[in-house]
Parts: sequence; structure tokens; C-alpha cells
Amino acid sequence: RSSDLRYSGLFDSLPLNINLLTLRLKRTSSNVVILRLEHLFEKHEHAEFSKPVNVDLTKIFSSEFTLSNCVEMALTATETRSQADKANFFQKTVEDFDQINHTNKH
Repeated sequence: RSSDLRYSGLFDSLPLNINLLTLRLKRTSSNVVILRLEHLFEKHEHAEFSKPVNVDLTKIFSSEFTLSNCVEMALTATETRSQADKANFFQKTVEDFDQINHTNKH
């Protein structure tokens, strides 16, 4: 039956603790794909599956896809991971400073 036909651009399975959250073309470009993967387990939630995982995208996608560039982005895909990490560091630093100031005043 034709309704049983399925297509997958994936050549191999993702690790069991990784979920494919998004795979779509970027709205502003026809040759850029947004791929979002999520780790399904929190830190210390499971002895094995909570560990960090490396995913080799060149081995997962079938040969009809060419991976020419890869940039790790924040979950929202609006800034790079390093930009998000810097912003998060700054926020935590300011919060820590405010907490130290508040503690010293009392």
C-alpha cells in the first residue's frame, strides 16, 4: 500500500538519549537547514543516558545531503552557543555581585 511508504533522510539512528526536535529549512534561505537536537536526560537523572553524547552528523544523514558548515546555536537558533554562554555568564556574574552586595549591607 502506498500509505505504508516512508522516507527518511537519516542514514543511521540517533543515540537513544537524543531526540530530533527540529529539521526544517531556514525561512530566509533555501539552502540552510535548522537542525535542533535535544538531550532527553537531565544531569544525574540516569547513570548511563545522562552522560554527554557526541553526534557525528556526517554519519547520520544519507549521502543525498551535503554538510558544508555547522554552527552550534542556542536552542532558539537566534544566537550562537558561545554568544548565549557569554550572556548567561554575564547574567550570573551580575546576580552574584548583587547577592554579595546585599549580604554585605546587612
